[in-house]
Amino acid sequence: MRRITKLSGGNGDGAQSSLPLAAALLGGPNSILFSQLISTLLMPSNPAYIPPIEQHYTFERINERYSKDSMALSKAMSTPSQKTQIKMPKSLLGDFNKTSGAREHSKEVKKSYNGTSIILELKGLDTMVAQAHDLNDKVSFLLEEHRGKKENTNTTSLNSTDQTDSELEVIILLESPGGSAAEYGLAAQQILRLRDEPGIQVTVIVDKVAASGGYMMACTSSPGRLYAAPFAVVGSIGVIGQTVNIHNALESWGVKPLVFRGGKHKAPVGLIGEVSEDGMKTIQKMIDKTHNAFKRHVLAARPKLAKQIDDVATGDVWLGCDALDVGLIDRVITSDEYISQRLRDGVRVLKLINYDKRRFPFAGIHPPRPVAKLFSDASNVLSKVSLLLADQVSLAKSDDVDIQASARSFTTKVQSNTQCKT
Repeated sequence: MRRITKLSGGNGDGAQSSLPLAAALLGGPNSILFSQLISTLLMPSNPAYIPPIEQHYTFERINERYSKDSMALSKAMSTPSQKTQIKMPKSLLGDFNKTSGAREHSKEVKKSYNGTSIILELKGLDTMVAQAHDLNDKVSFLLEEHRGKKENTNTTSLNSTDQTDSELEVIILLESPGGSAAEYGLAAQQILRLRDEPGIQVTVIVDKVAASGGYMMACTSSPGRLYAAPFAVVGSIGVIGQTVNIHNALESWGVKPLVFRGGKHKAPVGLIGEVSEDGMKTIQKMIDKTHNAFKRHVLAARPKLAKQIDDVATGDVWLGCDALDVGLIDRVITSDEYISQRLRDGVRVLKLINYDKRRFPFAGIHPPRPVAKLFSDASNVLSKVSLLLADQVSLAKSDDVDIQASARSFTTKVQSNTQCKT
């Protein structure tokens, strides 16, 4: 009877009564939910850690890459309404205006423009043109917008009907001392994509320097639209290649470098290895080929230099005021003055700038403890809980057996006492 009192009493041990309470909350010890919970907790645990499946790649919808940029351009291109004060004579107003000879009325008038100019700033270019991808992206966006708006004349376009000048002007503010021929040649081709597009005029303005590879880009402006400040440095139509050879120095210290080549003209001159006359000639041929390609590029962009190309393609540089005389530029003017002039001409001037999205403030911050460790701790806790529940289940089963035995014994005693009395 001790076990019966212990289980049924309100002040008994809470650990003993926790299992019936949990069973009651889950629908009773015979409920499916309770059985599944117990079976799950009692399953043997595996301490091995399996990392979660992670996403390795994502995709950008290239067809919709510039959709939001197009919305931003359309918003910038929208014509703002301005309130203007119009004075009406008294004879037109009649008795409406008796106190003064004229009355001012405000009227909203849409401002019209005489064209559109978009500024691209390409300043501080390094030898490898690190901004080449950004330039490619901007050119692709402008071309896509220009072509798309030309096809759809019902929407606000770069060449809208309120413009007397039907051409879009792209003003490139260029500043570069040059660098790799391959990198600058690719950047120049991006500008040529704009120049070759019908309805687009490319104006290049040099305020400080556009030499060598910088001039390779600058000369791709539309005909007659290469401008420079008076003391800007332009030109340097030439190619240079430099290297250092330490072969003899190493041999003087008793070190003999060995160079193996698979091809007669493979790296004819390098850091180590003997320098031969054939190797020097091979390198010079490569330099001359690149120089000739540079000259052909300048001639294709500026045919007016055909007669004096050998005189200006010597690697020499000119100041802006002198470059005009030899045909390297078309006008001496600074970028600020030219843009101010376009504003005075009633042109809509926009500057294309990079838009940096505001990222989530906690992006990239890792938790103080590894996630795997947190899952491991949780697994250990659940394992201990499952062991405790298993002990409770076994204890409850033994208590039920003792209760049933005590009940049968009590019933037998009551029956025997009754028989004795009768």
